[in-house]
Amino acid sequence: MGTTLSTALRYYLLIAPHILILGVCWVMIRRHLHRQFPIFFSYLVFETIQFAIAFWMILSRSTTPSAYTTVYTIDLAGSTLLRFGILYEIFRHLVRHYAILERFGKPLLSWVAM
Repeated sequence: MGTTLSTALRYYLLIAPHILILGVCWVMIRRHLHRQFPIFFSYLVFETIQFAIAFWMILSRSTTPSAYTTVYTIDLAGSTLLRFGILYEIFRHLVRHYAILERFGKPLLSWVAM
């Protein structure tokens, strides 16, 4: 009994956040926010696809540890790049009405990203 409960809880904790992400994607599309925040929307879609691939690999008996590590590394790199893009997108959105901040902030953000 305890094993099935812990297994169900583990699957719930793996799947539930990604269902929430799909809900956020749906709301963004309905409110046309995916046009205003394209990098954030791309990140949500990427995370969902990344989860689907990783979850399929976890369930598949033929997945080797090295194959999973390779996919995970590629996913981690893509996710990290998109997260930096989200920071840039938030910054751009916050300072769009302040020309002086935008002029000095963009190079600063580029240096921080490097």
